[in-house]
Amino acid sequence: MLAAQVTDAFLKTLDTVGRDVFYLGAADPKIGLFMGTPALSKDTVLADLSPLQPGYTGYAKKSLIPGSQRRNANGDYIDAMASVTFQPTAAGGTLPETVTGYFVTALIATVETLLYAEFLDEEFTFADQFSGLNLEVQGFIRNQTVWGGLCSQC
Repeated sequence: MLAAQVTDAFLKTLDTVGRDVFYLGAADPKIGLFMGTPALSKDTVLADLSPLQPGYTGYAKKSLIPGSQRRNANGDYIDAMASVTFQPTAAGGTLPETVTGYFVTALIATVETLLYAEFLDEEFTFADQFSGLNLEVQGFIRNQTVWGGLCSQC
């Protein structure tokens, strides 16, 4: 299982709206996959990643289900989401396909909006319908981080 963690350094690449909306519970958060090596920056939008999504049979973005929130010994907040599994439902088609990263979207004023994206630690190839990728996503907010006028613990 690959684990993905949104780190403090990565949060610096996001705009304030994206961070605030994600951590304040934006509507219908989803996770998707992308292929290739797009240039990711705070200016990246969903339209940049949509054409890079896998085309295998059964691919669709998955809903992110909020899990437990906790704090570590440093007082940092960790927002765990339920794990998600991506797996083709049939052989052939566009397989094999190699994914290099993931992205998270949510509805903001009824518009599906990219909240963040990052590369996986290692790329993953869907070779056939028996290949599956499990992801665990955790939001990480460093203690006493301030963004958009909000502080994690001040």
